[in-house]
Amino acid sequence: MSTDINTPLTLPCGITLPNRIAKSAMTEGLAHPLYSDPNEALIQLYKRWGEGGLGMCITGNAFIDKRYREAPRTMLLDESADLEKFKKLARAISAQGTISIVQLSHSGRQTPVSVNTKALAPSAVRVQLPGGSRLLSTLLIARPVEMTREDVLDVADRFAASAKLAVEAGFHGVQLHAAHGYLLAQFLSPRTNQRTDEWGGSLENRK
Repeated sequence: MSTDINTPLTLPCGITLPNRIAKSAMTEGLAHPLYSDPNEALIQLYKRWGEGGLGMCITGNAFIDKRYREAPRTMLLDESADLEKFKKLARAISAQGTISIVQLSHSGRQTPVSVNTKALAPSAVRVQLPGGSRLLSTLLIARPVEMTREDVLDVADRFAASAKLAVEAGFHGVQLHAAHGYLLAQFLSPRTNQRTDEWGGSLENRK
């Protein structure tokens, strides 16, 4: 198998990248301040990246639920989204052949109080900011509430609905954000997932 950076690469999901250069997801903080749609600044940024010869471009996290985001100016891809603007973003990325991927996310217990004073989490384990300041954590980060069975199933449905919207908008696929302490990562960790039901306990359940 060739490892030349300029040769195509087929991913396990079946998508073939034109080359092996990829831009990973990172928060831009450029979405519309009120509606959380991709605005012109965000679209132009991704247009520049798309024109740069990338094989794959993964967007910054697009949240599946406006109540649980990492910050106000992050993208929101749910039933309230202006899909035409997401279509414009997808076209901007892939106009030169770059594969466009949306990263879907839910902040879980890391939701800041500027977005919501309550956060959904696998278990009611508070975030401890670096330095160990419990007061600072309380002031800045929402209070986590353990998710009910209905909450867990609702989140799963929201991820599926947002993935469908991403495909409708013209993106080639989605990436689920399961790192950096966000909700899916919280379910994976025994430190933040202290449940005793089918979503907690053993590693198999937490997966």
